[in-house]
Amino acid sequence: MFHSHVSLFSKSPRFTQIRTSLGPFITSIGGVDGSEKERTYWQFLNGTVPIPVGVAEYKASNGENIIARLSKY
Repeated sequence: MFHSHVSLFSKSPRFTQIRTSLGPFITSIGGVDGSEKERTYWQFLNGTVPIPVGVAEYKASNGENIIARLSKY
């Protein structure tokens, strides 16, 4: 399985997003794009568990380790 991780708290990575009817969708982080052709997207996890809502709705608790992972679908 292909994975690329970005720590959202180590630095301030630049990101791009598109607005959808479901809320913002992150398309690129740190210059690394998700790709329909390669079937990759940015997935957000709390440790190893996918967050249960979109990134705009998620409220991280103190001490959580939120990870952005470029994943395949």
